[in-house]
Amino acid sequence: MSSSGILALFIVCFCTSGRLWATATQMWPDLMKKSREGGLDAIETYVFWNAHEPAARRQYDFSGNLDLVRFLKAIQDEGLYAVLRIGPYVCAEWNYGGFPVWLHNMPGIQMRTDNDVFKNEMQNFTTLIDDMVKRENLFASQGGPVILAQIENEYGNVMSSYGEEGKAYMNWCTMEFHGSCASRMMLQNQWSELVSISTCNGWYCDQYQPRRSNIPKMWTENWTGWYKNWGGKDPHRTAEDLAFAVARFYQLGGTFQNYYMQLHDLLHSMEDILTTGNVSFVDLGDDSVGGTIYSNEGGSSCFLANVDQGSDKTINFQGINYTVPAWSVSILPDCQNVSYNTAKVSTQTSVMVKKANVAEDEPISLKWSWRPEMDDKTILLGKGDVTINQILDQKEAANDLSDYLFYMTSVNLKKDDPVWSYNMTLRVKSSGQILHAFVNGELIDPVVVDLLGMGKGLAWVNGNNIGRYWPSFIAEGDCNLEPCDYRGSYDSSKCLSNCGHPTQRWYHVPRSFLNDTGDNTLVLFEEFGGNPSSVNFQTIAIGSACISAEENRKIELSCQGRPISAVKFASFGNPQGSCGSFVKGYCEGSKDALSVVEKACVGQESCTIDVSEDTFGSTTCGDDVIKTLSVEAIC
Repeated sequence: MSSSGILALFIVCFCTSGRLWATATQMWPDLMKKSREGGLDAIETYVFWNAHEPAARRQYDFSGNLDLVRFLKAIQDEGLYAVLRIGPYVCAEWNYGGFPVWLHNMPGIQMRTDNDVFKNEMQNFTTLIDDMVKRENLFASQGGPVILAQIENEYGNVMSSYGEEGKAYMNWCTMEFHGSCASRMMLQNQWSELVSISTCNGWYCDQYQPRRSNIPKMWTENWTGWYKNWGGKDPHRTAEDLAFAVARFYQLGGTFQNYYMQLHDLLHSMEDILTTGNVSFVDLGDDSVGGTIYSNEGGSSCFLANVDQGSDKTINFQGINYTVPAWSVSILPDCQNVSYNTAKVSTQTSVMVKKANVAEDEPISLKWSWRPEMDDKTILLGKGDVTINQILDQKEAANDLSDYLFYMTSVNLKKDDPVWSYNMTLRVKSSGQILHAFVNGELIDPVVVDLLGMGKGLAWVNGNNIGRYWPSFIAEGDCNLEPCDYRGSYDSSKCLSNCGHPTQRWYHVPRSFLNDTGDNTLVLFEEFGGNPSSVNFQTIAIGSACISAEENRKIELSCQGRPISAVKFASFGNPQGSCGSFVKGYCEGSKDALSVVEKACVGQESCTIDVSEDTFGSTTCGDDVIKTLSVEAIC
């Protein structure tokens, strides 16, 4: 690594995001191990200011799963790099973007701009993190895993609204923190790059270019899908589209990309030529197709891309015809043979099943007790602790100590009022979810929005918060039941599912939260009713494992530590369908594919199969058919 740290970034690096507080500390080593085995190089994590300095200024919490140093050392122990996104504004679909609410309530403060009160607090927290990591020798310049640190996040999206003060703030961020953190500092904006690295966030970053040629092209958030919202449908992004986006990024000069969660191995094998080779672009006579050649003294590697959303293209490249499917990239490490095409992802699909907890068959297994809230004064009498003639900001009124703030108001009508009658209707228009209404001091039926089943609230297992629940909020609208087409640009409205079902029903309970002996206590804070008698614990395991792969590849099937008990389907030729609904095509290998796969896999925790005519026998498919093996195994 050079003294500036630049050379360390001109590598092919794959990264994934992990939030240390979102998992139990006991899970960290296994998660790091699986990340490395999955072909990743680095773990990227936010540092949440409101988690580490939550309730009061200068009162810190780095205990338990907030132990940042322990998290970074777990990354180091597995031989991975770390990317530290200090913020302190992180966005991340997190409360107040990671800012503690006490910060909002400081006199004279203005957030994320050239404001001395804010900058002083920001500098105090970021320096605290910097010193903490430095004391443990965790920065790359000290031999540690942290190769990059990021200050601020996605400021380029909002900087224009701050005007000149926004530019001054960015300049302060750049100059103040340069050299104090990791080998190099990232800023997710395009304005200041004098001593920092701008980066890209999005579904596609192939067209993004840094403003200077001597800094790496970095993709800090590769959105593998989209986040869910209460009452919303489940978003899904296909593996083929994700692979297309990654391949295009590296085809056009990318060096680092982070999944925000066969291709990794291939690109890693081409690392030297991708980072040191000369780049040339080939005009293939069609605006929707393009070739890229990387070459150095050791040879050449090529990419062929087809960005047409509907049509496959046959390309004549260096005297050889190649068929590139729509919306895909073919990678030719030697510029002659296609080793990978993003439309032909051949990774295993695991179908997870939930199994009932046998212990709960006993009638007395779960005992429930109710503890009502002492709320007669507020709910029954409509009296609050504060009277004010304006709407309060919840951040100021609750100071982040509670998610709940009830607003109460009253309207007094005399009998001689013109609107008075004995059949009046009270109508309230509100964006809230709960309304308690009183007439002459008596509670009338509550008005709620889309509330069915359990209701809404928070859950704890043995004192550990497992999250908010709202299974009564049903995802509305129509979902397309046809298989999702990977072709064409992805956005948050594409490939939606789960219509007519709760946004979230199942909640992960880490094993470390449970007591091996004695009782386990589940506490539900329920806001407006619900029946807990249907609550139960279940375990999750792989029910079946599926894979499809073209000829001349090796595939691996695995039941993740459990033996493969049977093979439900296997066909080599041109099988059709998807996992759970495979059917044979019109041509097959001369050997019984089911018997071949059973012999190789049944009784094994994992098995490797060579997809070839040597294994499955010759076929009568014809030269125009790409021979494929499809398998569904039962775990």
